[in-house]
Amino acid sequence: MTENLSKFNDMRVIPIVLSLVLSASAFSQETRNLIKFEYKFIKDLWKPFSEQGAIYNDSNGTISSSSKSMNLHTTIISKPKWNVNVGLAFKKINFKIEDRIHYWNYTRSVVSVGQLYTDTNYRVFNDPADFNATSTSVGVLIEVNYEVFRTDVLIGNAGIDLEIYGYEKYIACYSSDDFTVNDYPESIPKAGSGPRRKFFLSSANASVYYRTIFYPNEYYDLGLKLSLGGNIHSDWSQFKKYIWLGIGLEISLNNGWKSR
Repeated sequence: MTENLSKFNDMRVIPIVLSLVLSASAFSQETRNLIKFEYKFIKDLWKPFSEQGAIYNDSNGTISSSSKSMNLHTTIISKPKWNVNVGLAFKKINFKIEDRIHYWNYTRSVVSVGQLYTDTNYRVFNDPADFNATSTSVGVLIEVNYEVFRTDVLIGNAGIDLEIYGYEKYIACYSSDDFTVNDYPESIPKAGSGPRRKFFLSSANASVYYRTIFYPNEYYDLGLKLSLGGNIHSDWSQFKKYIWLGIGLEISLNNGWKSR
């Protein structure tokens, strides 16, 4: 019952914050963009390993990760040359350490002839187990935007944005071709740091960007956004030092207000 209630509370987070984002557009009567959706591809430029990660990577195997994010935001302040946008930010990180565990010691409690025995086993993996972790975060986005140029169908602007993530769902596990449905639960390594669902300051990052917008009419825009960003804070040690390049594809739904 408690677990189901927790899942229900988790599900309420997104519609509550989304309703706040949508209602914010009512405060700006001059806003062209009612709502803007962005999907961002992230390419790591500089991501030094944590101390333990560097030792492992040099001696045993390969560490890799991939990230992507989505933003949903609206304009709350609109001026002739600049505006302020706020919204909802989503981020997903997939992290993998290949061949992390080569063997596994485990014990099982066995009842035989009314007696409880402890069975100790030593298992060697033909396919060493990989460590896999997935982090899904929800937060808020604040973006300050300055218009660089404008034509009849194009707008170029530059700016800075800040993403602060206050909710994270984190799940970690081990995987190997040696694992089967017939394995004892004790014979499969367990990742000790997941799953987790809770509110806290999980990460924050800032970036500078340049955006080109194509607006064929007053009702929608299409945009391409190039970002250079880095972490300000992360509770994940592997991502405390992190610089990335992002390419974002955007679509905006507008209120039909003519361009300035």
